[in-house]
Amino acid sequence: MNYLYLLLIIYLIPLIAFIIINFISNKYNNIDNKKELSGFEIARAILDKHKLENMYIVERRGYFTDSFDIKQNVLRFSSPVFHNDSVYSLVLSSYFATKAYLYNKGDKTVKTKMSIDNFINLLTTFIYLLLLIGIILNSFPTYKVVLILLIAVLLYNIVTIPIENKIIQISMKELIDNKYITKNDKNVQTLYNIIKIYGISQMVIALSNLYYNIRDDMKK
Repeated sequence: MNYLYLLLIIYLIPLIAFIIINFISNKYNNIDNKKELSGFEIARAILDKHKLENMYIVERRGYFTDSFDIKQNVLRFSSPVFHNDSVYSLVLSSYFATKAYLYNKGDKTVKTKMSIDNFINLLTTFIYLLLLIGIILNSFPTYKVVLILLIAVLLYNIVTIPIENKIIQISMKELIDNKYITKNDKNVQTLYNIIKIYGISQMVIALSNLYYNIRDDMKK
């Protein structure tokens, strides 16, 4: 059995998810949110509301590099999310700000998932390196290990979708309570649905983040 072909087929799943996210984000990044607030301003308002005034929100180069850094307790936003006043930046900034305050509040499910997420991100980088070794050596046992690990990562992201749904629902409530959106805002609902497959696309997003990290390190 050619495990390399199986790997390519499995890898298509996060790749397709990434393409969908990329297409939708480009579309909604050109639509202004009604309050004309940047992602930074929206996240700052949510954090301040939950007494996290001292949490930093910093800009990070590249696209799809948005994250909540639990080690440094910092929100990192890509340039479009940080600066733009689009519907896309509104949804992404509120989502990560909500995740940050739930983590700091001590929500057990969110804290557990985010701790595991850190390991998954490291595992993803390891998978890429292992795959590269497998291709160089044309090692079928290596392909088999990579395939098993890749399936495990995908299953983890699928199994934890209910936790993502919880964060999304709370994030939407934050936006509604602050009167940034209405309950029937279809643009926002569409983007939140896209976030549900955000985790599945992490294999591709992790590669993108790895590229920007290496590039930034080379500039220093």
